Amino acid sequence: MSVVSLAPAVEPEVMTPALPARDQAADSLLERFRRHAPAFHLDGSSDWSVSEETIRFLAAQVPADAATLETGAGLSTAMFALLGARHTCVTPDAGEVRPIRDFCRVAEIPTTDLGFEVDYSENALPRLKGPPLDFVLIDGGHGFPMPIIDWYYSAMRLKEGGVVLIDDTHLWSVSVLVDMLKTDDGWAHIGRVGRRAHAFRKGAPFAYKEFCFQPYVVRKSRVASIVTRVLTAFDLV
Repeated sequence: MSVVSLAPAVEPEVMTPALPARDQAADSLLERFRRHAPAFHLDGSSDWSVSEETIRFLAAQVPADAATLETGAGLSTAMFALLGARHTCVTPDAGEVRPIRDFCRVAEIPTTDLGFEVDYSENALPRLKGPPLDFVLIDGGHGFPMPIIDWYYSAMRLKEGGVVLIDDTHLWSVSVLVDMLKTDDGWAHIGRVGRRAHAFRKGAPFAYKEFCFQPYVVRKSRVASIVTRVLTAFDLV
C-alpha cells in the first residue's frame, strides 16, 4: 500500500471562531454533529463514531494545548481539533479524511493543528515522530493483534500521567488488552467510559516485561502450565 502523509495545513479560509469553553465543548460538538449529520465512514455511507460518553470524556480529560494521537477516525477527530489539540489521526482509509475536514469547515472547527497519517497503524506508528503524548485514543483496527499493536507503539510516546482510552472493549481482541492493563502496576485503571470504552493512566516508564512479571499472563497460564508439567513427567516415566 502506498503511504500518504497529510501534514497539518492552514485552511484556505481564515478560521476565526473562538474555541468553546472546555466544559461546553462536548455539548457544542454534539449539537453541530446532530445539525449536520455527517457520515465519516465507508465513503460517506456509514458512521461508526465513538459514543457521546467518549466525547464528553475527551472534553474533560484532554489537557489544554495537548499533544494527542488516535488510531481510527471520526467524530473523535473533530473533538480533538475543537479542543485545540496538536492532533495526529492514523487511518488507512483516505476516504475518511475529506468528510472529517469538510465537517470541521462547516462546523467552524479550526484544523490548523490536525494532521492525518493515511496508512495502516502498524506501518505508521513506528515511524511517527513528535513530542511526548498527553492522550491516546485506540479505536483503529479491531482484529487481533491490532489493538495491542496500537497500544504498544503509542505507549512508548505517552507521557507518565498521560491517558489512553481504548474503545470497543466488548470485542475479545480489545478486551484482552484491557484485562492485561488492569493487572499491570504501570497503569492505573481510571474506569469504564460509557458501555464500550475503558481508560487508563500511565504511571511508570514503558518497558517490555517478560511473561513471568506479568500477573495476567501468569494467571491465564497457570492451569496449562501445571498440565504440561504433569504430562512431561508422565512422558519421562
